[in-house]
Amino acid sequence: MPRKPTTTYGHIAFSKSGKVRKHTYRLSDDKRKQEEEVANQFCKSLGSRREENIKYRMLDERDHDFLLLGNNYNVFVQITEIAQREYLTPLDHHAYLLGQSGFTEFYVGEDGKMSGVDSHKRDSMIRQRIADKCAKNYAKPTGNELWLLIFSSDSMLSPVVYQTKTRIELPSLLAARSFCALKGCEPFDQIWFMALGLPPNKIWPHE
Repeated sequence: MPRKPTTTYGHIAFSKSGKVRKHTYRLSDDKRKQEEEVANQFCKSLGSRREENIKYRMLDERDHDFLLLGNNYNVFVQITEIAQREYLTPLDHHAYLLGQSGFTEFYVGEDGKMSGVDSHKRDSMIRQRIADKCAKNYAKPTGNELWLLIFSSDSMLSPVVYQTKTRIELPSLLAARSFCALKGCEPFDQIWFMALGLPPNKIWPHE
């Protein structure tokens, strides 16, 4: 099976007793198993939101990626990933210490190595991935909707943050919605983004 490198994702939990626990997870490096884990996370989270038991069935490699099985409806889903390496640039440690990297945001990898974050590119990644997938002209299944699910193991890519229970939509989400409003997103009926370990966010249509 094709191999697909991935990165660790997770969260830090703070208990009432003051203990701090780090919960980390990692997808399989096997592309097919990786897609199934993503499908499972998405269906569980969406089912919890909609209060229904949503299941899935993986499809043949020549078809769309999986079939979402809801209550009295089925949806074909295409999966695509945005990887950290697409907007990170490895940095020379000496240049970083001297403030000569040219970056204002930084990321330290699992190996301890420093990278610069191209924030402009990061914030345009969801919009660009939608454009790339729409350009492939996928055949739309007869009688069923077709959704696009974009995922990432990087929580920095989440298009929504919450501050004191207030939902704030970030520039990446606004740029993606503007693209869909101006250019359309055929053949996809709905577009979702999911940072692994977090609830999915609906990009289009805007609710």
